[in-house]
Amino acid sequence: MDGIASSILAAIAASTLFTDSIAAPTTEQNGSYPMQLRLAYAGPHGMTVSWNTYSQLPHPTVCFGRSTKHLNRCVSSNVSLTYPTSTTYNNHVSITGLEADTLYYYLPQHSNATTPYTFKTSRQAGDQTPYTVAVAIDMGLMGAMGLTTSVGKGAHNPLGPNDNNTVQSLLAQGVNTDFLWHPGDIAYADYWLKEEIQGFLPNTTIADGVKVYESLLNQYYDELSVITAHKPYMVGPGNHESNCDNGGTTDSVHNITYNVGICMPGQTNFTGFRNHFRMPSAQSGGVENFWYSFDNGMVHYIQLDTETDLGHGIVSPDEPTGAEGEDSGPFGLYDQQLNWLEKDLASVDRAKTPWVVVAGHRPWYVSGKNQSGTICENCRKVWEPLFLKYNVDLVLSGHTHYYERNAPIANFNADPNELNNPTAPWYITNGAAGHYDGLDSLVRPLQSYSRYAQDTAYGWSKLTFHNCSHLTHESEVQALDQWLAHVPNEIEGIGSLPVPGSRVIIAPHAGYAYSGPCAAYAYKALDLSKAKRIFILGPSHHHYLSTLALPQLTSYYTPLSDEPLPLDTELIAKLLSAKAVKPNGSTVSFTTMTRSVDEDEHSIELHLPYIHRLLQLQHPAKRTSQYPPLVPILVGSTSASTEQAFGALLASYMEDPSNVFVISSDFCHWGLRFSYTYYVPQAPKPGPKLPLSADALPQPSNDLDEFEEKIERVSAGHSLQRRDRINSREPAIHESISAFDIATMAAIATGETENFLDVIQKTGNTVCGRHPIGVIMAAIEATRTQEDGKKGAFHFIRYERSSDAVNVADSSVSYVSAFAVL
Repeated sequence: MDGIASSILAAIAASTLFTDSIAAPTTEQNGSYPMQLRLAYAGPHGMTVSWNTYSQLPHPTVCFGRSTKHLNRCVSSNVSLTYPTSTTYNNHVSITGLEADTLYYYLPQHSNATTPYTFKTSRQAGDQTPYTVAVAIDMGLMGAMGLTTSVGKGAHNPLGPNDNNTVQSLLAQGVNTDFLWHPGDIAYADYWLKEEIQGFLPNTTIADGVKVYESLLNQYYDELSVITAHKPYMVGPGNHESNCDNGGTTDSVHNITYNVGICMPGQTNFTGFRNHFRMPSAQSGGVENFWYSFDNGMVHYIQLDTETDLGHGIVSPDEPTGAEGEDSGPFGLYDQQLNWLEKDLASVDRAKTPWVVVAGHRPWYVSGKNQSGTICENCRKVWEPLFLKYNVDLVLSGHTHYYERNAPIANFNADPNELNNPTAPWYITNGAAGHYDGLDSLVRPLQSYSRYAQDTAYGWSKLTFHNCSHLTHESEVQALDQWLAHVPNEIEGIGSLPVPGSRVIIAPHAGYAYSGPCAAYAYKALDLSKAKRIFILGPSHHHYLSTLALPQLTSYYTPLSDEPLPLDTELIAKLLSAKAVKPNGSTVSFTTMTRSVDEDEHSIELHLPYIHRLLQLQHPAKRTSQYPPLVPILVGSTSASTEQAFGALLASYMEDPSNVFVISSDFCHWGLRFSYTYYVPQAPKPGPKLPLSADALPQPSNDLDEFEEKIERVSAGHSLQRRDRINSREPAIHESISAFDIATMAAIATGETENFLDVIQKTGNTVCGRHPIGVIMAAIEATRTQEDGKKGAFHFIRYERSSDAVNVADSSVSYVSAFAVL
C-alpha cells in the first residue's frame, strides 16, 4: 500500500432518503404478511432475503426481477422457524445465480406493498470501483423504549432535544453505502431489565420480562427494516445477543442481582440471533452467524466471534465459567474458528482484494476499563499473530461505548509509519452507535497508541475504499452540524451570521452533551473568511501554573480527519522566547505544557472539532494540513498584572486581521461540589427563563448606569450553608445565579477589564475561564485608542445552564456564547 488517508466528517441531519413501501401496521390477524425485512450477501452471486411473519409459512417465497413490472423469477425454501418465547416465525430464502453489482427488485409472498423493494448484489471480487460501507456497532432500539431524550433513574446520556438518532443518521448519510455492517450488540433487548429497574419502562414489571424482551427485539427489527429491506445487513455476535439478563443486573434498591437464571430458554444461548439472521457462513466455510467472510469489490471482509470459540482451549467471555457469566456456546469444534481464520486469510487473493478488513465485537487495543473481559486480551493472543502474518489492514470493534481511533499496532507498539504504508493493522473502536444509556467513559490518559478518542457523542463509521492503496474512515458524529443548523442565520439586534469582522469569541467547554448547542452560537458568529491563524486560550483545570503555557506537540487530532490540525510551531517557538512586561517593569514568560498535561486538559480539546468543522466548510478543497494553524495557550491562575502583561504581548497579533481568537470558558459553577453557593436575595423574581438570546443579554450599547445597578445588586449576596432553605418569597437559587452571571456579562460588555475583575471580586463568580478572558480583554484594551470607544467589546448572544438549582444540594454550570468585532 502506498498510503492510507482518513477523514472523519460531521454528518448534516437530513430527511429520510430511503423510500419504503411497507403498508399498514401488521397484526396477528394477517399472520402471513412479511415484516422485519432484511438482506444478507450469500456468496458472490447470491442474496438471502429474510422476513418474519406471525404464522408459519409452508414454503416461503420471494419473487424478483430486473424491473418493477417483471418480477418473473420466484425462489422458495422450507425455512420458516421459530423458538420458545418468539412471537413470530423467521423465514429465509437464498437467491443464487444473480449478476454482480446489479439492482434487483423483489417482493416476499403475501406482501401488499405497492412498490417492490430493491437490493443491489455484491461487486465482483477484483472490481476496483470506489465504494462506501456503513459500520454501526452497539446499536439498540431508538425511540420511546430505547435511546431517546430521557432516561430512567441512575442512567445517563440521553439524546439532546434536537438530536437525530443513529437510525435517522444512517438513513440520511448512509444512502450511498453498499451495506450496513453490525459486528455485535444488536437491539439491546436484554436492557429491558436495566430499564425496568430504573423505572424507565411504562406499565410493566419484572414479571413481564419475557414479553418485554421480545417486544423490544421486534421494535428494533421493525425500526431498522427501512434500511435492511434495501441494503444487506451483515451482523456478528456481541454479548448482548447471548441472554436476556444484560450480563447480570443488580437492583441496588431491593438488593437483588439477576443473572442468566431469569432467562427463559428462547432468550438464552444466542437463540434469537441464530434464528433471525442468515449470514454467508455456508458459502465461506464459517459457522452460522458467528464467523464468516465475503468479498465485495476490492475488499475481503471477515466477521469473527469474540464471545465464544476463541481457540487454544481458552474459555471465551460468554462461555460457561467465562467472564460475562452468560453460559453460552461454544458453537464449533476445538480450534474450529481459529483454524478457519487462518485458512480464510491464506486463501485471500490480494491481486483481487488488496484490502482485508476484520471485525469482532470486543477490542483489545483500547483506553478503557477492563471489566468482564471488556479488553479481550485473549482475542489478541489468539488472533494478532495471524493478523500480522497475513497483513490484515483494518480491525474494527465496539463493546466499549465510545469512539477511539488508534495508530496501526503490532504487539502494543504503534507502527512508526503511522498511516503511511503501515506494516501492522489499523485498529478502530466505535461502539457509540447508541442505545439506552449508551455511552461509556474513556480512561485517561489515553494509551500511547491512541490517536483520537471521544466519549460524548453517538455516531457510526463510514469506510470508503478509493483504490488499492487508499482507504478513508469517517466517524459520523452528527451533533456539530445539527447544532450549527439550529442556530438562526440572523439574530435580532446582531444581524446575519457570521458577523463580519467577528474575530474573537467566548464559547463553553463543559462537554458536547451539555454545552455543545450553546457553543454553536459563538462558532456560527465567528468570521473565518480572512483567518490565517487561530489562537485558542483555555483555563488550566488540573495543572497548576501562574503563567501561560504553550504546547510541546506539533499537531492535534480530532474525529473529523486522520490528518491532524497543524499547530503554528514557528510562532509558538517565538512566543516561548518572548518576555511579557508587567506594569511594574518586571517580566514574565510563557512556559510549556507536557503531552500528559495537554491530554488531560479538556478546555482546549473540546473546541477543536468545532474549529475543524468550520475550517472544512470554509476550505472544502483543502487538506487538513493546509488549514490555518492553531496556537493553543493554557492559562493558569494568573494575577491581573500578569494578564495585563500577556495582553500587551498579544496585542500586535490582535491587530492583525488574519488572526482569530477563541476563549474557552464556562460561567458559574454553582453548588457544594464546586465549593461555591453564593446567593443574592435581591435578585429579580421571577428571574429570566433560560435559554436567553441576544435581545435579553448585555451588549456594548447598554448604559453604564444599568451596568452599575447590576453590580450593586449582586454585590449584596452571601454564601448559603448546607442546611439553608430558600422560602417561596425569595428568588430561587437559579434566579440568583442568573443575576450575577448577567452582571458578569455586563461587565465584560463594557470592554473594561477593571469592571470585569470588579464583579468577579465582589461575587466570586466561578467563571472558569476568567483568566483567559482577562488576558484577551487586556489585549483588546492595549490596541484601543481613545477614539475607538468600545472597540472589541463583547456581544452576548446565548446564555444557557445545565439545570436550575432550587436547593443547596443542587448544582449547575452556566454557559455563554459571545463575540467581539475588531
